[in-house]
Amino acid sequence: MSDMATAHGERAIQSARVDSMSNRSQPPRTEGVRDPLLAEIAEIVLSPDAWLDTPNDRLGGQAPRALLDSERGREILQSLVRSVKHGMVT
Repeated sequence: MSDMATAHGERAIQSARVDSMSNRSQPPRTEGVRDPLLAEIAEIVLSPDAWLDTPNDRLGGQAPRALLDSERGREILQSLVRSVKHGMVT
């Protein structure tokens, strides 16, 4: 991945971060879902469904939702979510 693509991906991840105490106008559709990964995503982004469907440079241009069906994909998403949650970009 080029430095420009990496920087763009890092900006996208940082812009996805939100204060967990912020008010949301509408609850995300992923709220109430028993999947802990989806619940964690809903905690850190304003629009989790949109985030899941938007291609992400950090994921090689794939939408995060495409990775939910495999164990390895879920591990990659979990790592990305933790990075965003803790303000670290890897």
